Amino acid sequence: MESMEPLVSRRKTKIVATLGPSSKDPAVILQLLEAGLDMVRINCSHGTPEDREALFGNVRRLADDLGLFIPVMFDLQGPKIRIGAVEAPFELKEGDQLSIKVGRGTGNRDLVYTSFASFARDVKSGEPILIDDGRVRLVARSIENDTVTAEVEVGGLVSDRKGINLPQTAVSAQSVSEKDVADLKDAIRLGADFVAISFVRNAKDVQRIKALAQDFGSHHVQFIAKIERPEAVRNIRDIIDVSDGVMVARGDLGVEVGSHRVPMIQKEIITRANMADRFVITATQMLDSMMQRPIPTRAESSDVANAIIDGTDACMLSGETASGKYPIESLEMMVRIARETENHALYRYQVPAVAKGSIHRIPDGIGMAAYQIGSLMNARLFVAFTNSGSSALKLSKKHPDCVIMGATIHRHIARRMRAYWGVYPVLLEEPSSLEAMFEQVKLKIKQMGMVQKGDLVILTAGHPMWTSGSTNLVKAMIVDEGESSHEVY
Repeated sequence: MESMEPLVSRRKTKIVATLGPSSKDPAVILQLLEAGLDMVRINCSHGTPEDREALFGNVRRLADDLGLFIPVMFDLQGPKIRIGAVEAPFELKEGDQLSIKVGRGTGNRDLVYTSFASFARDVKSGEPILIDDGRVRLVARSIENDTVTAEVEVGGLVSDRKGINLPQTAVSAQSVSEKDVADLKDAIRLGADFVAISFVRNAKDVQRIKALAQDFGSHHVQFIAKIERPEAVRNIRDIIDVSDGVMVARGDLGVEVGSHRVPMIQKEIITRANMADRFVITATQMLDSMMQRPIPTRAESSDVANAIIDGTDACMLSGETASGKYPIESLEMMVRIARETENHALYRYQVPAVAKGSIHRIPDGIGMAAYQIGSLMNARLFVAFTNSGSSALKLSKKHPDCVIMGATIHRHIARRMRAYWGVYPVLLEEPSSLEAMFEQVKLKIKQMGMVQKGDLVILTAGHPMWTSGSTNLVKAMIVDEGESSHEVY
């Protein structure tokens, strides 16, 4: 069942964990859920459709057994260029030569394969070729037919299916591959909550995936645009406008634009997403050293804390939980860092100023009014009754001092809200009236021990009930031992 930890003291920053070889076993998934996992990422770049379906099924079953609403995100591979399988991991040294051939096969330290058909046509002599997020750096020296021969400038370990980046190459890859279409179809069939779109360049890339999803019968899935290309940074406003959320995918982004630019780009993306009421994830190498060690570096701990201070909804673990030696310890460490950061007196996210006359929709005005009432009166809990999750998200973007109960009658919306900063979902039975709805939540508040006598609770709701975009009232309630002692509209 849901944690009985007092709601007001719960961690607000959410944690996404990628499942893989280190965490695919149901026993490990259970440990991750019990340790505080908020959202699961399934990386479509690895494994088979059958593997992903099994992972998805295990997450759903275990979360249901625990009474948790845990969203699952399918991360599409996109036009990612990768090497194929290799006989065994091998070390490259400066001055070595490595040939990269278009086709399929098992590679070795002299020759590896890539399935990207235009690789040898796109790459030009003298252009850099980066493997594994730039850990290994080569320079193209010759191109013959379908093979590029490159010289190693910076050596390192090369293993199966590592990514290739071509930061100075005009890559001709299509934004949506046949594999992406098949994986998207599977995600929708299974009932995924989010789909992450890789290597987005502009708003049209997002709209293309959304249109395909509609064709496949999608009604509930939301789309996260991964910002990892220079074009995406330039087009960030348009991309945010057409997306349900964004991911600061710092691995490929750092390779493409330079690591020195990533910190300020991260802050800009998070700020713009928050101002637009969009969900935002910060990802890649957050606790990277914990793939091999049980504790992170001080720089990694600071990195997680700074993303939280920047205002991210969620921090994501990638290799740490997917293929690292310490998946549980990585999650537990991120939980501790988040708690410590949020509890510190210096942690106060500054809500951007709202100019007079700048709010034009009633639900937006209600959300701002609820936040201001709660802040001025030191509310202990917010409750957002919501049909789509939007009211809870808008309130969460104000980063109130207390947590938000997202109350809904839809299970898929409850899962969606679990990913939002500071929001913890509850599932209601569909009430017959507003008063019945309020009474149902009062009962849940008491049963779960969320508040104490004398605490102020701020509620937002809409009439007609359970209609998206209808939020038009705010209610203040002071908790008494019996019924509420004060109610104002």
